[in-house]
Formats: sequence, structure tokens, C-alpha cells
Amino acid sequence: MGGERIRKWPFIVAGVFVCVAGAGAGGFFGALASLLYGMEDPHLQALGLGLGIAGGLLGGVVWCRVMLRAAQRYRGGSSGLGMVGWGTLWGIIVGLITTVIVHGGLMIAGLGRHTTGALESFAFWGLPFGVGAGAGTGLVCALIWWGVASLERRRGLQSADLDPTK
Repeated sequence: MGGERIRKWPFIVAGVFVCVAGAGAGGFFGALASLLYGMEDPHLQALGLGLGIAGGLLGGVVWCRVMLRAAQRYRGGSSGLGMVGWGTLWGIIVGLITTVIVHGGLMIAGLGRHTTGALESFAFWGLPFGVGAGAGTGLVCALIWWGVASLERRRGLQSADLDPTK
């Protein structure tokens, strides 16, 4: 399409937003997870927050790498709806992985003190919240990513229209 490469800076800006959103969602739900297990110890509460932020940030980086490939396919003519669906699905995957990291870390740190009903709490509360947070964050980020990819696609089409050799 016009021989131009996809510009990276719009996706870097969107990627910063995605990583901040992932870290924010992970940190918020990580802090809630420590309360779920009745952990009044501020160190364990900070652990839930920290694990959530780290998991969400790492997940945001992985999500951006996957979605950069999707944006390149979209620029080549694939469906924007497919990109949004793919982003939402990867949001769910990242949400689940972050949930396992947070709850696993909290269960290990709270061994002997806060283990009563931990697996039930994880299955009943942790996983559904992880899926929901991942889906919601993934959808919002995918819509933003699609907007950036759409602008890049239009830019590529306009450049092709102006190319005198075509």
C-alpha cells in the first residue's frame, strides 16, 4: 500500500496507554485480591498491588506485540472487527494470566495464615474478575488500537493515491 512502512510512533503512544491501563486494572484488582483473602498485613496488601501492576504491565507489553501484527494485517485489508475481537480475546488471556500470578503469589505468601478457602475464593472470585477485567480492558484498548490502525490505513491509502508511478 503505497510502499510506505507503518509508522511506529502512533502505536507507541497507544501502547503506553495500553500498558498503563493494564497496570492500573491489574493493580486495582490485585489490591482487592489481598482483601479477599483477609490479609490485613500491609506487606501482603502491597504484594497484591505490586503483582497486579507487574502482571498488567507485562501483559500490556505482550498485548501490544500481538496487536501490532494485527494492525499490519488490518492495513493490508483485513477486518477491523477482527482486530477488535482479537484484542478482546488477548485481553481475556492476559487477564487470566495476571489473575493466576496475583492469586498464586498471594496464596504462597499467605501460607499458614490465609489459606482457608483460598482455592474456592480464587475460582469463585478471582477467575471471573480476571476474565471480566481482561475483557473490558482488552476491548477498550482494542478500540483505541483500531482507531490508530484506521488512521494509519487511511494515510497509506492516501499515499498510494498520490503515487505518480501507480
